[in-house]
Amino acid sequence: MAKPIIMPQVGQDIKTGTIVEWCVKENDYVNKGDIVAIVESDKAAFEVEAYESGVLLKILFEAGAEVNVLEPIAFVGEPGEQLTENSNLSRAEPREPKTQNYGKQAVLKAIIFDCDGVLADTERDGHRVAFNRAFAKKGYHIEWDVNLYKELLKIAGGKERMRHYFDQTGWPEDVKDKNSVISELHKLKTDLYMQIIEEGSLPLRPGVARLVDEAKAFGLTLAVCSTSNERAVNLVIEKLLGEKRKAKFDLILAGDVVSKKKPDPQIYNLALQRLGLQANQCVVIEDSRNGLLAAKAAGIACVITTNGYTEDEDFKEAELVVSELGDPPNVQVNLETIKNILVKRQS
Repeated sequence: MAKPIIMPQVGQDIKTGTIVEWCVKENDYVNKGDIVAIVESDKAAFEVEAYESGVLLKILFEAGAEVNVLEPIAFVGEPGEQLTENSNLSRAEPREPKTQNYGKQAVLKAIIFDCDGVLADTERDGHRVAFNRAFAKKGYHIEWDVNLYKELLKIAGGKERMRHYFDQTGWPEDVKDKNSVISELHKLKTDLYMQIIEEGSLPLRPGVARLVDEAKAFGLTLAVCSTSNERAVNLVIEKLLGEKRKAKFDLILAGDVVSKKKPDPQIYNLALQRLGLQANQCVVIEDSRNGLLAAKAAGIACVITTNGYTEDEDFKEAELVVSELGDPPNVQVNLETIKNILVKRQS
């Protein structure tokens, strides 16, 4: 017997909602729990799920129509089943759509994380310390203190950062081949940074593991896009999130996989290509202005989680700026927050 898909009651103060988009069409097969429609009220945007598995026999309202909560908006049933009077169609007489044009809305498909500063606060106590240890091992009397490193972080990429510093302050006297010295220093620094990660002294930022688990439970694609060394990024994910959670990531892009670093959008454009997704189906989580500009240049919505090095940067283009993702009872960003960003961005 045909079963209704009903507008859920998401809050006592929400009585009606407007169907922004149907995610399925009539005669499609839907599984219990599948998202069938995106609905927006004056207070929130939310998704309507199928309560039963079956063929979508009939859609009762077009996109743009206003419907009441706890009212059928579609029916599912067995293949070839005919709707009867017992299906209670009388409760859901079609109405004229609102005149507002909601356009085509995208459904969230993927969350893309930066690594340093997002997954862990690695810059101050990880990368900076490793750079200083590398300089010392080479016999260079150079130390990047916390304030200096904050300025240097405006240059994306470790190799680029060292080159910028030496160009500004002078190269060591024994340097004959600048490219070779930069490569050697960066390899040494990466090895030392890996040792720091292996020590387990850098904690995961609050809310990261929770959001990864929420996203995967919902069936989302997960990716990491970082300008840091590939080995280092993989180790951070493995050591701080664990091997089981690392296996949940569909794509990890890092290091020299692209020729231009953030704020250039190359790495995010490559991620979209590899994942086979559109920019309006994804949300990026970044911590810096360079990362924000890269995401926005690729057309992707961006959530910023600030840290001590980036809290004073300009994030006016971001969809949301928070101090952290947060764990209970201090959650600042959850899966619903991210899904609503896409709906609001395109409405």
